[in-house]
Amino acid sequence: MAAVLILWNMGPVASAPEGRAMDYMSVHVALVGVRGMIGHPIGGWMAHAWDPRWVILFSALCWVAGSLVMASLGRRMRRDDDPPTPPNHDSDGDRPPDDVLQ
Repeated sequence: MAAVLILWNMGPVASAPEGRAMDYMSVHVALVGVRGMIGHPIGGWMAHAWDPRWVILFSALCWVAGSLVMASLGRRMRRDDDPPTPPNHDSDGDRPPDDVLQ
């Protein structure tokens, strides 16, 4: 459980740009609070109004949706971190392509 808590707290810090870790952590904590204020009452209402199995199914669907969003974000962040590709030069090495010379 200790590793989960460390990763939970390091996630926003690790994904923050240089010098913005405090901002990212503040937003993370605020959104966790919003989730708790909204999600728990909705889950309680759903468990009371319907069969608790529907609450588990709904929670699982939310988890899958969140996982897909985070995977997409991770791919986008890796793509943004890739270095730009160097320009394509002619076979003689020093001369740029003809379309650059025009």
